[in-house]
Amino acid sequence: MAVLIYWAERACREMNLAKTRDYRGSLVSDLTLPNRLNYSFDQIGESRSAFRTSRRREGPLRDKMARIVIASMLLSSARPCLAHERNTPNDQDVCSLIPASKLAPLIGGGAIVSTPINESSSSQGCKYEHPEAQDGLVPPGLADLDILDESPDEAKTRFEDELRDTIKSVREGPSAQILLVERGRDYAAYSNENQARVAYAGRFVIFVISPPGASLRTRKNSDAIRALAIQAAGATLDPNAQIGPPAGLPKRVQWTTFDEYFDLYFNKVLVGFVLSIQLVIILLVLKFTLFRRWRRRRILAHGIAATALVEEVSLTGTRVNYNPVLRLRVLIHAPMGAPYTATARKVFAVTDAPFVRPGIVLNIKIDPKRADQFEIVPAS
Repeated sequence: MAVLIYWAERACREMNLAKTRDYRGSLVSDLTLPNRLNYSFDQIGESRSAFRTSRRREGPLRDKMARIVIASMLLSSARPCLAHERNTPNDQDVCSLIPASKLAPLIGGGAIVSTPINESSSSQGCKYEHPEAQDGLVPPGLADLDILDESPDEAKTRFEDELRDTIKSVREGPSAQILLVERGRDYAAYSNENQARVAYAGRFVIFVISPPGASLRTRKNSDAIRALAIQAAGATLDPNAQIGPPAGLPKRVQWTTFDEYFDLYFNKVLVGFVLSIQLVIILLVLKFTLFRRWRRRRILAHGIAATALVEEVSLTGTRVNYNPVLRLRVLIHAPMGAPYTATARKVFAVTDAPFVRPGIVLNIKIDPKRADQFEIVPAS
């Protein structure tokens, strides 16, 4: 029995070495998996023959039991070797599956520190930390990569279960969400704006990013995250893969072109709207201050001299530099033409306002371009 265990362990070692020497001293170079199995099983067969010779006198029943024991040990020894051949070795640098340089557009520029995490023989991961962003974004970006090595059926079942749960959570939400499924020739993947899941052969990959600050949700980001996860799974991107929203996702929560452009340009439109409001306020202030001053000076300098009989005076309730604004209705007597009535709002000093009453005559100058516009000539 010890001999069988020895040869089974040796078979595993032979499968994991790229070059080794057999027991006769000949070079065994770059053996394929079937050849390595046959090579190791031949040596186990020699030990089995010796075992049968030593037990031949024990009878056919015992020989049959020996065959069962040897077959069980052979299968149990070969199975971990096959899994080891298919999956990633435990000592592989998982962080090298996704280079840190490719994460800069997703989690920000600056130094990115990657730390391998080995949870078990079948579960490995890598944490990408971005402690100090060069552009000062807060909070700093992060990324997590988890790889589960299991059977193809288990990986496929896990993928479909998580996709089903994700669809359910999106269906229950009120707004549209990014959720895209990609099914290639030998892999399946889905992603949203900050995470992706991939099932490929006997591997299940979970890739999650935490972008710095407030990031835009775009399909471009979702595609980039999904592509990195597929790369980490060891699969090759299928140019003919089917990509789109999963089946069973209502139209109201599917990410559309409108959502894409709304997310892209909403902040810009909002900033533009606020700037427009500020510009309108500035123009109004200029109109009621600088423009009125310029117009008053122009009329007083180039206007037509005339007189105005005050017919009605009323308060507006408005003050300019504590001086009241009065509403006047006057009868204007121009040098040429018949008298006509005009109304205007004029600012009077606090000391002059009480003396403005119906019946008084004011010296004015009329705008040559608009006869209804006039300015009161200040007393000399």
